[in-house]
Amino acid sequence: MARAFLELGDAPAEPLRVVIFGTGHNLVGDFVALTRKHFDTPLGRATCDTAFVDRVAGALGDAAYKGELAHRDEHSIEFQVLYLQRRLGNRPFTIVPILCGGFYHLLDEQKTPRDEAAVEALVAAVREAEGALGGRTLYVAGVDFSHVGPRFGDGRITDEAKAAIGEVDKAAIAAACAGDADAWFRVIGEKDDATRICGYAPTYAMLRCAEPGAGRELGYAQSVEKDTSMVSVAAVAWP
Repeated sequence: MARAFLELGDAPAEPLRVVIFGTGHNLVGDFVALTRKHFDTPLGRATCDTAFVDRVAGALGDAAYKGELAHRDEHSIEFQVLYLQRRLGNRPFTIVPILCGGFYHLLDEQKTPRDEAAVEALVAAVREAEGALGGRTLYVAGVDFSHVGPRFGDGRITDEAKAAIGEVDKAAIAAACAGDADAWFRVIGEKDDATRICGYAPTYAMLRCAEPGAGRELGYAQSVEKDTSMVSVAAVAWP
């Protein structure tokens, strides 16, 4: 995460809006959950851009806040807020916190996100809000990659298995670096998301909303745990 946020550089002091797509680990049955709440951390308050949220919510209707309570215990956006606060210091910024649910039902039904009305509505609403409100906007996907091993219900994994998982991750990263949301969905879906890439939906939403073009991989790593469980992480920046 830290490597990714270094890409912000020593930016000028103009206000920055940060749209953060996080993994809704406890978001069940819904694709999206918005909130108008500000985020308080040990580094201070990150102010929610309520005008932006309200425009998105207005387009989504009842679906916007149906799963809002998922934000209460979710860490995926909170982590990004801490890094933003540390990196940006006194530079003014606001956040737009958006939790995304899973794509499991799409894989089961052999559909794509473009077949899902809730996904298309979110993408259209975010694009419309940015266009209407203007200002400099940064898009962030607060995600991890694969989750494999005893901690996640699997047996112990070998070094050979970790290498194979790395190949799955690298294929997904290559699609993301191309700025191609459809390829991102397809590459992971071809493996039926067997390695549990928790950033599947948030990264897709980010790529669709930002349309960032080509990016570049900044780093990739796999965690090492005593029971051989593993979580992989990566940092990518666009452009």
